[in-house]
Amino acid sequence: MADYAVTGDPFETNPEMKQYFDSLPPYVQETLRQSSGGQIANLAQLRQAAEHLLQKQGYDFPLPHIRRNPPPVH
Repeated sequence: MADYAVTGDPFETNPEMKQYFDSLPPYVQETLRQSSGGQIANLAQLRQAAEHLLQKQGYDFPLPHIRRNPPPVH
C-alpha cells in the first residue's frame, strides 16, 4: 500500500481511502477532516483514527461494515 503525499485530500485522491472514508458516519468524517491536520497519509492510519473515534462512541470491533452496530442512544 502506497503512502500518499498530503498535497491534496488523501480521503479523495486515494481510491481505497475514499471508499473507507465514505463508509464512515458523517460525524466521524467531519472530525477526521478537522483534526487530522494532514497527518493521515495512508489507509492504515485512516482506519486507526476512525476506529479510535468509533470506539469512543461505543462501536464494537472488528467492523466488517462500519454501520452494522450503531452506538446506543443515551
